[in-house]
Amino acid sequence: MKKIIFTLVLIALMFTALDAAGVALMTAAKGKVNLRRGGKNISFKVGDSLNDFDEIRTRSNSFAAYKYIDDSSTIKVFSNSYVVVNASRRDKVLDKTIKLNWGRLLTKVNPGNKGRVKISTPTTVASVKGTQFLTSVNDEGEVTYIVTKGTVGVEIIETGQRSDVNAGQTASVDKDLVLSVRATTPEDILSLDAAEQEALAEYSPNILRIPMVDEAGNTKFIEIEY
Repeated sequence: MKKIIFTLVLIALMFTALDAAGVALMTAAKGKVNLRRGGKNISFKVGDSLNDFDEIRTRSNSFAAYKYIDDSSTIKVFSNSYVVVNASRRDKVLDKTIKLNWGRLLTKVNPGNKGRVKISTPTTVASVKGTQFLTSVNDEGEVTYIVTKGTVGVEIIETGQRSDVNAGQTASVDKDLVLSVRATTPEDILSLDAAEQEALAEYSPNILRIPMVDEAGNTKFIEIEY
């Protein structure tokens, strides 16, 4: 019963937090993880809020994860990756664009998500609805989407070519911007599993800090232990 009450209170607080500057919360960081804001490296700890256009860079054998404050999407950033956090507000809804410049990330979107969710790479945009999938951009700029749940609409920015990718399918975009969709192979699943293993065991913070705005416009934080 206590767990149910806590969950309801937490959800209510996260929706109230949409009025604050932060758009997400850092839920995990292990190894060498850099956070840049306004062109400068900043110190942070797990549970801190992330702002629009914050940059996350992970090094070898490192891992980071963050969750948007509308409680709809979780992003796992694997080693040797560069991600830019982005979200715009529509009333109490967040429209989210996760920009992956290089590396790999796993996206989990709750089916009840109300805001739009997109994954952007240097050559593609993926539109998401209630799904789970791995996105990777290699050193040659080739992009791969491995979809395990739901559907992802993949579009090549330069040509406008588009295709839906369903659970059990993998989409690839090569250096020549050729988009192909095929059945996911055991090798694809192994690469996804390997990415999870490289995370060095995900963990959650003991204290969650929720940004709130008071009547005077000042941002304060409510800390919740769990």
